[in-house]
Amino acid sequence: MAHVAGATKWNNFYRVVRISLSFRNYGSKFEFYIVRGPPTA
Repeated sequence: MAHVAGATKWNNFYRVVRISLSFRNYGSKFEFYIVRGPPTA
């Protein structure tokens, strides 16, 4: 059970790292949307 819990912790850690990297890569786009507002369909 400890091994499964550890694996889950690592999976969550990698997910957070991957999300943070995505935000860093697309941060300019998000800032653009915040300034200009969301794109209208």
